[in-house]
Amino acid sequence: MDGIHPGLQAIVDGKIECSATYSSRGDMIIDAAARILHKESYVRDTVLETALVDITAAKPMLKQDEAITRDLETFHVMQVRLDNKWRLLQLDRNILVCCVCFFFLLFVVSLSFILFNQHFAERLRQVVDDYLKDPNLNVEFLGGKLQLSRTQLFRRVKAVAGKGPLDYIRERRLIRADELLRTTDMTIQQVALELCFSSPGYFTKCYKEYFGHLPSVR
Repeated sequence: MDGIHPGLQAIVDGKIECSATYSSRGDMIIDAAARILHKESYVRDTVLETALVDITAAKPMLKQDEAITRDLETFHVMQVRLDNKWRLLQLDRNILVCCVCFFFLLFVVSLSFILFNQHFAERLRQVVDDYLKDPNLNVEFLGGKLQLSRTQLFRRVKAVAGKGPLDYIRERRLIRADELLRTTDMTIQQVALELCFSSPGYFTKCYKEYFGHLPSVR
C-alpha cells in the first residue's frame, strides 16, 4: 500500500483487514556506509522490526496522521507569512538605504553648491573692491574679469548678493566711502569723485538711501 494514510484509511474502511509497518532504520544504513568508507567491519544484514496494524491501531494512527498533516499545513502557512514579512523587511531596508543615499547625495550637492557660491562671492567682492576707483567698472567690465556672460553674471550675482551687479558695485563703493569719511580727512566731494559717483549730490542721495542718514566727515 503506497503511503501511510491510504493504507490506514483502507483498514478503517474495511477494504483490507490489516497491514504492517516498520522503520527504515536510516541511522543503521548511514552507520554501515561510514564503516565501509573507513574500511571497518559492519553488519551486512539489517533486520527491521515489523508491527501489525489492524482496525484497533489504524484509527488512532489515522487521527495522528491527520493531525500531523494539519500541523504541517499550519507550519507551511506560517512559513509563507514569515517569508512575506521577510521580503517586506528587505524591501523596507532597500527603501531606507535608497533614502539615505539620496539624502546623502543631496547633502553633498548642497554643500558643494554652498561652497561654490561662497568662493564666487569672495571672488566677486575682491574684483569689485580692486576696481572701485575705476570709472570703467560696469557690468561688461566685471563680466570680463569673472569670465561670465552678461546673463550668467546677473544670475550669479543675484544668487550670492541678492541684487544685480550695478547695485552691488554701488553698495561696495558706499561702504568704502563710509570708511574713507570715518578714517581720513577727505571731504564728501573728494570721496564722491574718488569712488566715481557722478556728483556729490548723487553720492549723498545714494549714501542716505543705504545708511539711513546723510554722510558726514569725522
